[in-house]
Amino acid sequence: NWTKTGNMSTGLIFALAISGNTIIAGTFGGGVFTSTNNGDTWKHTSSGLTTTYVNALLVNGNRIYAGTQEGVFISSDGGNNWIKSGLGSANIQSLSIVGGRIFAGTTTSVFVTGDLGITWTPYSNGLPSGYNVSLAFLNNQAYVGTLGKGIWTVPLSQIPVATEEVQIGNTTKYELYQNAPNPVQQNAKTKITFETVTYGHVNIEVFDLKGNSMGVLVDEYLQPGTYATDLSTENMTTGIYFYKMKTGNFTKTRKLIVQ
Repeated sequence: NWTKTGNMSTGLIFALAISGNTIIAGTFGGGVFTSTNNGDTWKHTSSGLTTTYVNALLVNGNRIYAGTQEGVFISSDGGNNWIKSGLGSANIQSLSIVGGRIFAGTTTSVFVTGDLGITWTPYSNGLPSGYNVSLAFLNNQAYVGTLGKGIWTVPLSQIPVATEEVQIGNTTKYELYQNAPNPVQQNAKTKITFETVTYGHVNIEVFDLKGNSMGVLVDEYLQPGTYATDLSTENMTTGIYFYKMKTGNFTKTRKLIVQ
């Protein structure tokens, strides 16, 4: 039989997670509560949160992620204190992790981060507008459960990985470098490195010879620095392609070969 735990003071529990010996509860309107004695007593631990509406929780190592109605927050001390991770005022409905990438389902899109929440990249190609309330992964496929619009799936290889920070600061130019290796084999990966000198929006997109978009690699705001991102050729036929970087008034295109 089920028995009720201790002194929880709010009735709408939207998310539960376990970090070590700590139970974390995300509530709708009450913020975050934690228990270190198997639920016998609960402590309100929402310091740093800008909202009391917590829809999702995720534990990754010693980090706890809270998906709220005002973006994602991270705690590194068992849920006692929280700092803003990103996604602005996005209404986060779900959080999940696979292969080192964290996914966030919102009321408008699905976002992914490959750097523990520093930068987030949106990916909603073909996804209907609306609430993305659940996420799951199986056999290199991502699945999204929506509110009233069914379940949608996409290969993980099609979802761009958030950029890897190579070096922040100490750059004096905008630059888009040649991918390496080039040529690149089918069903492989090639790395594209680029630099930006001011904080701003960076977009890098891949095109075929006819000018058709093959996918967006980078679409986010970045601090000045040198970055790198991987391009998977899993769904690309042999031939010549182009990748183009746009940020502010800077535009540059380079050619890559898949063989």
